[in-house]
Amino acid sequence: MKSLFKKSISLRVRLLSGILVVAIAGFTMLIVTTSIYSNLAYQNQRSAITELIGLKVTNILEELSDISKNLGLDLQTDTRLRQAIKSDDLKTIQTFLDMQFDRYFVTSGMLKLKDIYVFDNNFRFITDSSRGNTHVVSNKLLCGNMVAIANKRVGVERLKPMAQLCTKKNEALFGVIVPVGSLNPFAYMLIISDPAFSIIQLEQTLGDPIKITRYTGDVVYQSPIWPEEYQLDDFLVASHILRDPNGSTILKTQASRDIEPYRKQLFEHTLVIILISTIIFAIVVAILIYILKASLRPLDELHLAADKLSTGNYVKVSRTSVPEIDVVIQSFNTMAEETTDLIKKLQSEIFEHKKTEKNLKKHQHDLSLARDQAFAASRAKSVFLANMSHELRTPLNAIIGYSEMLFEDPNLNVTGQQLDDLTKIKSSGQHLLAIINDILDLSKIEAGKMELNLDQFDLASFINDTISAIQPIAAKNSNTLSVEFSPSIGSIYTDANKLKQSLLNLLDNACKFTQNGQIRLAVEIENRNKNDWVQFTVTDTGIGI
Repeated sequence: MKSLFKKSISLRVRLLSGILVVAIAGFTMLIVTTSIYSNLAYQNQRSAITELIGLKVTNILEELSDISKNLGLDLQTDTRLRQAIKSDDLKTIQTFLDMQFDRYFVTSGMLKLKDIYVFDNNFRFITDSSRGNTHVVSNKLLCGNMVAIANKRVGVERLKPMAQLCTKKNEALFGVIVPVGSLNPFAYMLIISDPAFSIIQLEQTLGDPIKITRYTGDVVYQSPIWPEEYQLDDFLVASHILRDPNGSTILKTQASRDIEPYRKQLFEHTLVIILISTIIFAIVVAILIYILKASLRPLDELHLAADKLSTGNYVKVSRTSVPEIDVVIQSFNTMAEETTDLIKKLQSEIFEHKKTEKNLKKHQHDLSLARDQAFAASRAKSVFLANMSHELRTPLNAIIGYSEMLFEDPNLNVTGQQLDDLTKIKSSGQHLLAIINDILDLSKIEAGKMELNLDQFDLASFINDTISAIQPIAAKNSNTLSVEFSPSIGSIYTDANKLKQSLLNLLDNACKFTQNGQIRLAVEIENRNKNDWVQFTVTDTGIGI
């Protein structure tokens, strides 16, 4: 039942279904591609904002470093401060330091001082100031690891200012060490500031709300227009993390941007891409359907001509530009012309017999016998043509797809059962050509010019092709088809087409007259007169020939 259902679907429907599947697959791929494109666009937008934040924060820190260095340079240019440091005049040093906090805050607008330390040239603590409050260095020194690192520097490196991010008591800090004295430093100042205060200025630069968080999770600053948690899906949030030299997180800066305008623009672009691609797909499918219809039209003409030929009317089929179909059409036209000539010849002989009957009444008995034989031959030819037409139409359903084109098409990807079906289609087409050749052979037999096309071929492949061609017929009546042959038989030398037709005739007869039975093809080798012969035996459980 399954086999009959498959045969009822024409090749035209299958090819159109294939085109539809390709179109659907292409459209699905387009949708997936546009989805991936949208995701990549969002990611690129987020990356761009992240890089912009990183660049701006880096610029801010560089500017903060320059301001801190300038503060240290301004302080050491005052000879009174330099003299106070050299003489360990702590009161004068603290007075100078205390004056810097509010002055630099008002002047730069970016520097928020936390503390200023003064060390001697061996980095021993002298004093410090934090908005006028003097602290003892023990248990208080901010960014102490910077002092340890700076103390290890030698030579020219000790003359260079040093800037670094650090933390103390869950607070993010930015320290700058400035030498006092140009060529031979006799002291060092460590200027500590709050980087978060400077990064807040980023909000004005970006034009987007920002949020600054310490590594502990405490929020240092959050813009008044920062979106609520439930609104974050409508915003593109990008982050930049500041780390100390050890790689530990100090500050996390986030910026949020409303992506609704960007999303709308991206949606419009995606719609345009889908629309253009859909139009292209539609045009391609229409062209494919037109090509398919134009390619199959000659096969419809061939089918109609075969029907007319079965009734004795011969109509020559026009040739086509498709080479594979043109071969079949040429073979059909040649076969039909020879069959028509044979019928005309028979009709001419009948006419001559009738004419002779009138003139030779004395041979009336012989003429009557010859006339009966001629009529019998004519009826046999009619039966033969009817059977030939039936046999021609049956494999035509298999060769419509011009299996050779399908096998050679690099864009066609078939596997499994589909590949097996295509193989059967190709085998059926070859079977049809063999039948046409047999018709030609019949003409040669009548002319006494029968010839054998002997050739050497592999027996295993030959048996597999024969069984593949007869398998659907066996399955139709629920028969089991088996093959037995000796592996020692490699290749044989004979006429492959005539041997195959003989076996197909025997196997076809066994399949037609066997129901739910078994059909076996046995191939054996025999030695006759010191020569090896191959014997083929067909056995079935049906009623027999």
